[in-house]
Amino acid sequence: MYPASIPTISVIITHHNRPESLRQALWSIHNQTVKPAEIIVVDDCSTGDARQRVDALSRFTTAIVGTPRNMGPSGARNLGARIATGEWLAFLDDDDQYLSGKLETQLRYLSDHPRCVALGGGVMMRPPNAPDQQWCGSSTRRLTLSDVLYYTASMSQAMMIRRDVFLRLGGFDERLRHLEDYELGVRIVAAGLEMHSLAMPLCIYHLGGREQLSLQWGPMVRAELRVLWRYRKLCRREFGRFGLERMVARCCRERGLRRGRVLGRSVWLLGSISDVIFGVERGEFY
Repeated sequence: MYPASIPTISVIITHHNRPESLRQALWSIHNQTVKPAEIIVVDDCSTGDARQRVDALSRFTTAIVGTPRNMGPSGARNLGARIATGEWLAFLDDDDQYLSGKLETQLRYLSDHPRCVALGGGVMMRPPNAPDQQWCGSSTRRLTLSDVLYYTASMSQAMMIRRDVFLRLGGFDERLRHLEDYELGVRIVAAGLEMHSLAMPLCIYHLGGREQLSLQWGPMVRAELRVLWRYRKLCRREFGRFGLERMVARCCRERGLRRGRVLGRSVWLLGSISDVIFGVERGEFY
């Protein structure tokens, strides 16, 4: 059941040069079974006529805000969060969509778990010419530090977080243009706050056919190594003396496997050899 007063939600959509995709994202919010209090579109320096086409969608939004420079996803979301007035923040990229019960499902869970300040969940990966694939945890539960170090506990599109907590933590790290949601999850749990995850997809994430940051292999690897180095003490505390080395080995092994070809196989081999040296550390979340 809901509490006597249903919490207000601000949905923040980041946009850059994809007005047609943005239209679909907005429809997915308007089709929610529980409506947000406001929808804020942050246009991150679109070029050409894209901004004019975004302005034509103003009737579907509460506000359309432009950035003074290209800030990237983290900066654009943080700008939207500062403008927002809702008690809770939810995020969406301009080329993805919410599943229809996303907001209601999260509100129902939060009403039963009042100490939870951030709630994530899975996503439905949608390749251009292949069946959908579910990316979600094995169980609905409170996340541990090991969980959030080992995997991205929740992609930003599936996350809902209390606005006051988000601002107090400093929002997404604007120095990161990749895996900023991974880093935020670690920061939330490391601060001693409760973050939970629902073992179900909450949104649709479109793969391929676009300039997609998550498909930029080299920057993704560098970002993950950067975050691991930042939290090296936590890695060693959670995974033992060689915890950092184990996590770096895992990064090389899994990223190399995804990349394939000569470079990918070389990185995978480096990770596999490191596993033998430092020992394999398996996560429990997925």
